[in-house]
Amino acid sequence: GTDYEKLTVERNAPRWMKMLEKYGYITFAF
Repeated sequence: GTDYEKLTVERNAPRWMKMLEKYGYITFAF
């Protein structure tokens, strides 16, 4: 379900947040 996917994303948020910081938010521009 969508709720389960949302919980998974929120749980993994710190992981991809660190990735964005590492790449200087380049992926954020696209």
